Amino acid sequence: MSALLNPSGRLPEAVHPLPDLLELTPEGVLAAFRDSQRADFTRVVAEVERPGSALHGLFERLRRRVPETNPFHRTALFRPGALEALFLDLHDHVMSHPVWRHPFFVRVFEGRMTVPQALCFATAYFNQIKNTRQCVALAVGRFHGLMALPYGPLNEAVSEITQIALAQLVADEYGVGAHAVEDYPELGHLLLARTHIAMYRQLFDGLGVAPEEQDVPMLWGVADNALTQRLVAGDPCFTALEALASVGLGMEWGCRNSSRCCWAG
Repeated sequence: MSALLNPSGRLPEAVHPLPDLLELTPEGVLAAFRDSQRADFTRVVAEVERPGSALHGLFERLRRRVPETNPFHRTALFRPGALEALFLDLHDHVMSHPVWRHPFFVRVFEGRMTVPQALCFATAYFNQIKNTRQCVALAVGRFHGLMALPYGPLNEAVSEITQIALAQLVADEYGVGAHAVEDYPELGHLLLARTHIAMYRQLFDGLGVAPEEQDVPMLWGVADNALTQRLVAGDPCFTALEALASVGLGMEWGCRNSSRCCWAG
C-alpha cells in the first residue's frame, strides 16, 4: 500500500480521485462518493438548462417540433430545477439504503479481513462484474423506433437519445472510447482494452491470483442476482423504465441518469 502513496502520504490522482481516501472513516467515504456523484450529475443538468449549450439546443429543437399539448413539454427537462430535484430525490433514496453501511463493507474498508477472505470475495464478485455490463446492453435493446412512448412524432428521437446514452455506458464498460469509424480500435486492441473486466484481472495480478484461478463457479446468490438483473433488463414483461432500473444507479451519473430522469418526469 505504501508504494501507492505520494510523499505526503496521500493517494496520487492517478491512483484515486479521493487523495485522502485512506484517512476517511467508512461514513466519510460514503459521503465523499455521494457528493462526487451529485456534483457530476449537477454539471450535466447545468448544461441542459444553460441557453446556448449543445444539450439545451438539442432538447429545444425537439420541443419546437411538437405543439404545447404534447407531453414532451411537461417533462422535467423544461421545468427549472425539476430534473435536478428528481435526480437528487432518487439519489438520496438509493444512497440511504442500509446496504451501504453493511458490516461487510465496513469490515473491508477497515481492513478487518484476511487475505484468503479477500481472495474469496474477489473471485466471487468477479462473476457479478462479468454480467453487469451485459444488462446495460440488454437495456439498450429495449429502446427502438416502434416502442410505445407518449411523445408522438418525437417517440423515435427520444428512444434514439436514450439508446445513445446507454450505448456510451456499454462502450465505457467494454473500454471503447472511439466515435469515428476510422478511429475504432482494431480487434486485437479491443480485446486488450481497459474494460472493467480487464482492470479487475489487473487486481488479480496484484493479489497473485493465477489466470486459471480467476474464473470460478458462481455462488448461488450471485447467480440469482445476475439472472434477475438480466430478466428485468431484457424481458418485455418488464417496462423500459424497469429495464433501466435493473442496470442500477451506477457511477456513470452524468450519462445514465440524465437520460433516465428526462423521460421519467
